[in-house]
Amino acid sequence: MDKEVKWIEDGENDVDVEEDQAANTDLFAERVSEFELRFGDGNITLNVNGIKSKYPQFLQSTGLTLWKSSEILCSYLCDHPEIVQNKSVVELGAGLGCAGIIGHKLGASKVVLTDGDTETLENMRHNVAANVKQEVREEQTDNETIICKQLIWGNNMEAFMDNHAPSDGFDVVMGSDIIYVKE
Repeated sequence: MDKEVKWIEDGENDVDVEEDQAANTDLFAERVSEFELRFGDGNITLNVNGIKSKYPQFLQSTGLTLWKSSEILCSYLCDHPEIVQNKSVVELGAGLGCAGIIGHKLGASKVVLTDGDTETLENMRHNVAANVKQEVREEQTDNETIICKQLIWGNNMEAFMDNHAPSDGFDVVMGSDIIYVKE
């Protein structure tokens, strides 16, 4: 029988972490830093906490890393704001949350940023709080226009949709560099 997945939203502090995952966490602490990103001819600025690397594919952290595809998606959204304006948006594997934050700034009616990794989710909430004029709390409500929620693909999908998606589903589903291969 599969091991039950503990979600950060469950409020339990004893989330199971695999040994190799726990050992790698400290390696990233020194490289995570704040940096500024500009999009839309410099009209939209994001202050982001994460790892910025010329070669992110060589890093072991994926969710804490700024990926080129995320920057391209953000630029594309800025060039085509009608994609998200007045629409409900979910970003899968949001990592740093850049595209979702851009969607929010461009006028999305609701944005749900998701990631499966608890450390990434915590950092994403920090990035949302740094860039959005609303208080981002651990216990977010779906009345807020932008929220960060844990989504482990394939687990509890129906409950996730019931709890966070509009009744008719999301208008826009987006993601960048979200292919995952379990080693």
